[in-house]
Amino acid sequence: MRFAFALSVVLAASFTLATAQTATIDPAVAPPKIDMTKTAPPPTSVNVLNFPEVQSVGGTVSVGNLPLDIDGAVRVTSTPARAPVLVEAIPGGVTTESGTHFTSPAVNTSGYSWVGFHSTGNWYGPEIEWRWAGTGADDFGRVRDNRNGPQSDCQAVGNGTHERAVCVVSGVEVRFHLYNAASVPVRLESIQVYLIP
Repeated sequence: MRFAFALSVVLAASFTLATAQTATIDPAVAPPKIDMTKTAPPPTSVNVLNFPEVQSVGGTVSVGNLPLDIDGAVRVTSTPARAPVLVEAIPGGVTTESGTHFTSPAVNTSGYSWVGFHSTGNWYGPEIEWRWAGTGADDFGRVRDNRNGPQSDCQAVGNGTHERAVCVVSGVEVRFHLYNAASVPVRLESIQVYLIP
């Protein structure tokens, strides 16, 4: 019985000692108390000087809200609109003998919506020929563009007496071809091309 009593006293003393001890934190290492009623300070700007200029992106990027035109190309409006441009297709004019052909250098019409033609000379003007693709084997040829209307003069420049025609751009380049079927030489003084945005 003494043994049981002694064991009880030792256990009781241990529990009393355990409950009497309390833990304390050294104030030098304790974290500061945070006042949750205060608002956070405003954000500040950070200037990172060693950030890489170009970063590669792995995987597939899908963008579905780009502004596209009717051809599916991305519309860019940060550049100013193009101004109309006047190009002389045959500087100095040209004379073609009977039964011969003349073909002018090509004029690039990319980025323009309309093109105006003005020819002067002593005979009917040359045919208008378009190239649809900028490179490759796409040959020049006549284009009957229905946007110009059924009675359009857009397949011929005119009759050489200062005729003018304004047509929808029907390709990326335009040139002029003349076959002289007359029995006399044909003189083209000028073929002016107006590129209109």
